[in-house]
Amino acid sequence: MEERFIIFNGSLGVHDFVTIGEMKVENEKTIAWLEEPYEMVGPFDLNKLRTGEEFNFAACVVMSQQKWKKERIFLQKEALKRQQKAQQEHYEDIRRYNRKKQYLNDEKKHREVLCLPLEGVLEAVEIKAAYRRLIKTEHPDVGGSHEKFIEITAARDALLKK
Repeated sequence: MEERFIIFNGSLGVHDFVTIGEMKVENEKTIAWLEEPYEMVGPFDLNKLRTGEEFNFAACVVMSQQKWKKERIFLQKEALKRQQKAQQEHYEDIRRYNRKKQYLNDEKKHREVLCLPLEGVLEAVEIKAAYRRLIKTEHPDVGGSHEKFIEITAARDALLKK
């Protein structure tokens, strides 16, 4: 029966059984590579692997089945922590993207409310002038709508805050 080892990817939290592919002896060391589909893993000292040592390759660690039995729970817990952290970072990236998108949509709406150009840099003077121009006809004291006045004021405040 072929000697089997474990390859464990801590980033994904998955493991697989692997066997030895190519081997050669150099300076009294048995140098080996894993069998397909992991043939890119190597060269490594097979004797060290057989005596309980492990070695890392990219995001994976290769070890004996005995070592896997001893360390499996710890390795899987650590992998789960890394996955949760990566997922949290991914969700935070999505939230940041959505907030930025929402901000850009809000800015466009604020510019529309104040009848300002939809693109380009706005100076505070332009924003204030647009506000004053609209308030002359939209303020409740001159017959304008209270809701429209609040909308115009909110647009001005948001654009000035930027």
